Amino acid sequence: MAGDTRRQQHVARRNRAIRAAHARGVTKTTLARATGLSEATVGQALKGEPTSD
Repeated sequence: MAGDTRRQQHVARRNRAIRAAHARGVTKTTLARATGLSEATVGQALKGEPTSD
């Protein structure tokens, strides 16, 4: 469905932004707080693993 594809694209874009910010020195805790995600989810995004959303 179109909604599912749009959601997947949003999550992929968000995860790329998380990885880019972390590469520039932003801590995992700060990323979690700023995005409203758990540190575990941010950790998954940083590793390139699929997240549960």
